[in-house]
Amino acid sequence: MKLLIIGIVFILGLYFVCAYPNYESFSRINRMPYRCPNVLYQSGSKIFLYNSKLANVPGVNPIQFNNLEDYVEFSKWQRREGIKCPILYLQKSEDIQGKTIYSAMLDPTNSNGGLPAYPLGPGHSQSNIMSVPTINSELLNNDMRDIAKDIEIPIDNMFQIGTGVSPFATEANWGGAAYTQKLVDAGVFKGDEVKIKYKA
Repeated sequence: MKLLIIGIVFILGLYFVCAYPNYESFSRINRMPYRCPNVLYQSGSKIFLYNSKLANVPGVNPIQFNNLEDYVEFSKWQRREGIKCPILYLQKSEDIQGKTIYSAMLDPTNSNGGLPAYPLGPGHSQSNIMSVPTINSELLNNDMRDIAKDIEIPIDNMFQIGTGVSPFATEANWGGAAYTQKLVDAGVFKGDEVKIKYKA
């Protein structure tokens, strides 16, 4: 009896898979390749929907929208008509050389590029390290020949204790394990300890 039920379910499943065509959004695009706009970009305050497979015809390709609400209305109309097109969202801007570039966006409604839309609190606005004056960062970033190795930068001295010997093992002037242990015992690093609990 069990085998009969399993056989009937298998035959019904096989019939369903073979008899009903599976329409995916990309398979419909292949049947109407010239009807589907594929790039949405913003230039200034205007939004343009462009079909890269067709010639440029002002007012027709690209389609110009005055605001995002007009585009949303148009996309709802397209869906009602059964047109489902994958669209690449781009934002027109200029790079530091003044060249026009198009930046890919995940969502046309969020132009922050994935950043939160709200400002951070007062404690997160600027760190103490950023307020320390530094020398020309271009010199340090491109210092492949160690030209700036003897230049003293305030940010380098921010974590120094001042004795000339460092308690940190990663630094060249480390005072050794006994020196570091003496500072730990004296409470210099109070609050920075890590306690490891061993299970016996």
